[in-house]
Amino acid sequence: MNPDIESVNERLEDQARRLSALIGATKPRATDRFFLVLGRTGSGKSTFISRCTGKDTNISHGLFSCTDSIDVFDMKWEGRRIYLIDTPGFNDTNRSDIDTLSVLATYLGASYSNGVRISGLLMLHPISDNRVSGTNLRNIEMIEAMCGFDKYDHLAIATTMWPEHSTKQERATLNGREAELSGSDKFYGSMIFKGAVMFRHHGTGRKGHDNEVSSARRILAHLISRSDRRVPGVLQLQKELIDEQKTIGETSAGTVIAADVYRHHQARESELKQLEERIREHIFGGSSSRLAELSDIKAMLQQDMKKLEESKETLKQSMSDLGEKEFQKAKQKMDEIEGHLMEQVNVKEEDLKDMEDSLHHINNDRSMVLALPKAREAGDSSGSNGRNQASRQRTPSPTPSATPSTFERHLLSQNEELMRLVRIARRDASEMRRIYAAFKGKTRDQALNGTVNGVAAGAMSGIIAAVAAGGLLCSVM
Repeated sequence: MNPDIESVNERLEDQARRLSALIGATKPRATDRFFLVLGRTGSGKSTFISRCTGKDTNISHGLFSCTDSIDVFDMKWEGRRIYLIDTPGFNDTNRSDIDTLSVLATYLGASYSNGVRISGLLMLHPISDNRVSGTNLRNIEMIEAMCGFDKYDHLAIATTMWPEHSTKQERATLNGREAELSGSDKFYGSMIFKGAVMFRHHGTGRKGHDNEVSSARRILAHLISRSDRRVPGVLQLQKELIDEQKTIGETSAGTVIAADVYRHHQARESELKQLEERIREHIFGGSSSRLAELSDIKAMLQQDMKKLEESKETLKQSMSDLGEKEFQKAKQKMDEIEGHLMEQVNVKEEDLKDMEDSLHHINNDRSMVLALPKAREAGDSSGSNGRNQASRQRTPSPTPSATPSTFERHLLSQNEELMRLVRIARRDASEMRRIYAAFKGKTRDQALNGTVNGVAAGAMSGIIAAVAAGGLLCSVM
């Protein structure tokens, strides 16, 4: 059996355990620590986490190829358990900011409502960016809006992707860029003034796993040390959603996004009106090719308008709305998982049946071959005369089965190989039935039960199970 399929339950349970700890479905220990890892897509979050935990985060990202969510990784640190939460970045080309905020709101809201506190934050920023792009600025803006802290002594900012080799001029440029990031209030200046610390992650750029591990754990050690000296703060986003019962659009982070949504909506609306006027002009006297081109542009604008309308509706959602939304998504995903698992059960059962049928035919053929010498002997005996009998008495013949024929040896070899394959097929079919039964009878039932503080705990657990199992199935089937 495919080793990924074989271990699906183990991986599902491991990921469920980590996510359950984050959202408080299972109560963590007082010594446990939870750190958010933030930054734009491509800033090095997964690599940083991999170096800290010693685990291959690419495997997990493969598991999660069928969903948009967050990833949770854990590690042991001096007798305690440390959780690193890999978060989606804002201003991503593949996901809207409102979708990213919804994911964070759902998980962080559930976490806070169940008594789990975020111990600290790590912001990764690629020093290789030759200018602070809109993507980086948006991520900085959203961190401040989500946190809303008077102090940021629990925040570490790490610049990443320092080059291994650079000229004197290049080093001067990078040093200047770093100074601007740390000194300007437009970037991280105000947060550093309030207690945040900036690090160079793997600042020498020297290639080598050990160097990267040492650098990553040095930064993590700083966050752990800070968390031991202070009571974990509550993110402003969490307080607004849970304590103040605000909708996403009413939160500080939501208002930042809402302003963009409404501005883009007005702009698209204006563009659409102007375009419709131009289309009307081309209907009479314009070229057909130009008219078709304008019609295509109109379709694209209408699609943008539809997405913006959906974003406006999302901004109106409360924490309970998010829970119900995620519950329905999880239920749909789990239906798909169950279907995939059932298909795999059927495939393994059919493989087993084919193997057993082939083994049965080979055994029949071998029995017939073994029976032939005996049949000939019986025939010779019944048709012999006295003279032949006397001759046989004088010259005894060898037993027919004393030396197996080449064909018989071939059948025997085939039989042994097929028996081995049948044993494998039986094991695979049994394992697949077990996985299906475990998912249908235990995981699914547990995943869709319970409600905690207006957040569907079942929805959260459903996401855990659906993401872990569904993503794995997408990657191996």
